[in-house]
Amino acid sequence: MKNSTFKWDARYETGLAEVDTQHKSLVELINHLGELRASGGSVADLTAALGALADYAKYHFSAEDALMQAAGISPEHSTTHRREHDQFLDQINQIIGEAQGEVMLAIDLLLRYLVKWLAFHILGQDTEMALEIAALQRGISPEVARKEAREHVMRGTEVLFDALNVLYDDLGASYVELSRAYAQLQQSSESRLKEAQRLAHLGSWELDLSKNHLTWSDEICRIFEIDPERFGASYEAFLNAIHPEDRAMVNQAYQDSLRTRQPYEITHRLLMADGRVKHVHERGKTDYDTTGQPLRSIGTVQDVTERVELEHELRAQAQIDYLTGLANRRHFIQQGELELARTLRFGRPLSLLMLDIDHFKAINDIHGHQAGDAALQTLAAHCRDALREIDIIGRIGGEEFAIILPETDGASASLLAERLRESIARQTMATEKGDEVNMTVSIGLAIHADGAAAKLDDLLKQADLALYQAKRGGRNRIHLFGV
Repeated sequence: MKNSTFKWDARYETGLAEVDTQHKSLVELINHLGELRASGGSVADLTAALGALADYAKYHFSAEDALMQAAGISPEHSTTHRREHDQFLDQINQIIGEAQGEVMLAIDLLLRYLVKWLAFHILGQDTEMALEIAALQRGISPEVARKEAREHVMRGTEVLFDALNVLYDDLGASYVELSRAYAQLQQSSESRLKEAQRLAHLGSWELDLSKNHLTWSDEICRIFEIDPERFGASYEAFLNAIHPEDRAMVNQAYQDSLRTRQPYEITHRLLMADGRVKHVHERGKTDYDTTGQPLRSIGTVQDVTERVELEHELRAQAQIDYLTGLANRRHFIQQGELELARTLRFGRPLSLLMLDIDHFKAINDIHGHQAGDAALQTLAAHCRDALREIDIIGRIGGEEFAIILPETDGASASLLAERLRESIARQTMATEKGDEVNMTVSIGLAIHADGAAAKLDDLLKQADLALYQAKRGGRNRIHLFGV
């Protein structure tokens, strides 16, 4: 492999020099495993790599424990962090057991696990740890330091997304190199070719256009979950194996390639017999005779289901508030702007509520930040239960929530807001220590009247001003903007 499997980026640094140095040593090990997977590895190579992993885990984890203890990081954070460390070693042992002595399979499984660990643990928990330590060193209280670190990491989800893209793009490059080596592998050993395809989840195909005969490698048959003896080997049979919603798109990409005489690549879905969906990335090109007639098409199909699902998960995180499960501020605004555009187009009413937990700081100070988190979660759950499916709710600040009520005029919005305020005030929340906490909210209400032009930002500002008036008026009350 000419290039590294993973290239270090300054954005991945935590700011703790000792920790970052150890992370870079793990990157070097990942790159070494990538080289072994491309060129072939022995039992001795695998044993050496496992020894390096054990050394990394022993020194790195103990160093982080010492840092957390010295800084005074919250016990629940350090406990969670150590649990992740234990799971790391357990997973390595499990991978070796699953490989059952197959060196190349063990190397492949290790590499896949380590790149995910690198992204999710180092760019997630380790970065959160470093930020919390830095905040504590500035004299910030442990509760606030923990909260700031957690929110910063969640806002940095894009870095995780970018990191996984880099990792999988570079892994994909190694797959391309494997496909380029197919000719040499065929000359030496057909079995080695099949093993390379199996490890890379990458199959090859060839379509004889004069006979409309399609040849698939064993790996493509495994990816498509098709019995090669029962598969009608033709282009039409291939199309029928594709997800019905993607068939036209795939066919168009191939036909355009024939017309322009250019290679093509496309990612599409497969629909399995039991309803499961897979995602594959396909590359292909066509050879032509001297008169310009297409003779044969060749290409590869790679199973990228794991990558697509990881990217999707990172996007469910980029839109959702980590604590309450509600839409975060950015996603709430995106949804709200779409709803407001629909409201303006059809000339319908719309209302916006801004909620704020009264005396939230006192809950944190008296009962601890865990009680504060529980209060936010309780409010979120209560709002979800009380609202309609068409209503849009999001956490847009620390203890601030916003609700968009489509098809709702001022009178109806006021009634709903009052019912919500009263029901929250009647609730009692129990803390982990057994204390009972009463919670109230203040609500600001802004109305978009029929036919009036407006921007979502204007409604948010109006609701925020109304919320401020509700707070000034004594809290646990509703205030309508402009009244």
